Amino acid sequence: MVLTAARLVCTQRDGTSELSHVWGTMNQYLDYSHVWTLERAAAQGMKYLVQHLALSASKKPNDDNNSLVMDFAASNGHLDILTWLHDTEQLDGCSTRAMDDAAKNGHLPIVQWLHKHRSEGCTTKAMDYAASSGHVPVIQWLHQHRTEGCTTRAMDLAAQNGHLHVLQWLHANRGEGCTTSAMNYASTEGHLQILRWLCETRKEECSASAMVNAARGGHLHVLEYLGEHFPELFESAGPKMMHAAIANGQAAVLTWLIAALPMKSLKCEEAAGSWMDVASEYGQAIEKAARNGHSDVLVYLYENDLVSLTVESDAMKALVAAVQGGHRNCVEWLVTHFRELYGQSSSSSTVAMDAAASVGHVDILQYLRDEPTTCAWQTSSKAVCEAARQGFVDVLRWLHYDRYDHVEGELSVEEETDDDQDEASNSRWTPMALELAATNGHLPVVQWLTEHHHEVCGSFEAFNAAAYMDYLEVAQFLYSDVRGSCSLEQALEHAEEGGAEDTLEWLQELI
Repeated sequence: MVLTAARLVCTQRDGTSELSHVWGTMNQYLDYSHVWTLERAAAQGMKYLVQHLALSASKKPNDDNNSLVMDFAASNGHLDILTWLHDTEQLDGCSTRAMDDAAKNGHLPIVQWLHKHRSEGCTTKAMDYAASSGHVPVIQWLHQHRTEGCTTRAMDLAAQNGHLHVLQWLHANRGEGCTTSAMNYASTEGHLQILRWLCETRKEECSASAMVNAARGGHLHVLEYLGEHFPELFESAGPKMMHAAIANGQAAVLTWLIAALPMKSLKCEEAAGSWMDVASEYGQAIEKAARNGHSDVLVYLYENDLVSLTVESDAMKALVAAVQGGHRNCVEWLVTHFRELYGQSSSSSTVAMDAAASVGHVDILQYLRDEPTTCAWQTSSKAVCEAARQGFVDVLRWLHYDRYDHVEGELSVEEETDDDQDEASNSRWTPMALELAATNGHLPVVQWLTEHHHEVCGSFEAFNAAAYMDYLEVAQFLYSDVRGSCSLEQALEHAEEGGAEDTLEWLQELI
């Protein structure tokens, strides 16, 4: 706006027309066309910008990029741009993608124009894509005027996207048919009407994958239909459907499956080796539900005595899964309901706390620390290293001030002296933490570690790692703050090896 006003004022002042550098600068600032490409402008339908870019830019006669411009205009239905490009030398090339994509997006006038004025034609993708998008008029025109035809993907993709009218037309007018993917796709998306038509009109067979996909997506109405029409397959797929429902938190599907499936597929005393027997033995069901944060599934499994945890290691796996997913509600539920198992934990009690540290969940760390179980929730040096690797300064700060968070000492917490606690706690802070932070470019972590745990700064490796990865700010900080732990010669070798241009230039200036 300001520059436009300046241009207006200059036109009214004598002599300013001779200041070509002033006019040139203003035009440069007012012209934003340099941030556009011909392809992008054509795709957006900006004809004047396309013309401006075409006329202002020097074009090579055999520039391959020019052939894409018409494709982009056709794909987005801009017939005026398409015709202009067609009449413009050096910009009049296109490919089969032009008609394929125009058909996909339902631009029948574009398809017809390309058919009449161009020779590139299309591929089977044109009709396949049109079917996928539900464009029956385009499909009909291609069927009548082109010879490329389609593939089984046309019907498969129409089923996936719920286009029954497309399926009906293809079934009546084409002979390609479909594959099992049609049933699978329709089940995955919950298209019951499509499934009915495929089963009853085309007599398509169902697969176990279709049922599992429906269970995974929570499509209970689809499962009811498939269970009624394919009872034997439904029963054999029961374990996998249960698995999918549990892992994806589909409590309603889980409830229905338990009522609908034969007991032998659910209860281990009726059929040893069934999926629920395996899940009950190893805690897979609860672990999967906890990992995905499905507390309602956990409650259902537990309250209906379907799956439980009886071994401490399985209980810990489920807890770690919930921790890694950041699902505090599941963490609290597991600790509350399997308190005795966690009370049996020994060295494995570090796993949950270390997992919480590695994914940055301070709230879960604090919850486990405050939880009054007989298990002494602890962390190891892995918690420090993983928090440093991921750049979690808040986790490192929590670990720093948590005096009872250690595993190295042999004394119990009540028996330890303050010196014992400090020594055990400090043993978790190793040079590896600083190296990992530097390797991943976490400058705030590097700064915090050097300030609060100077004992980790006694190795050249952090400086070398920053140089190799070209984290210049990290390297500069380490050199200025802990210069005694920095070897310029070693860092220079690492920077050269890693191709770290910025850091290499800086190191060469120092040497």
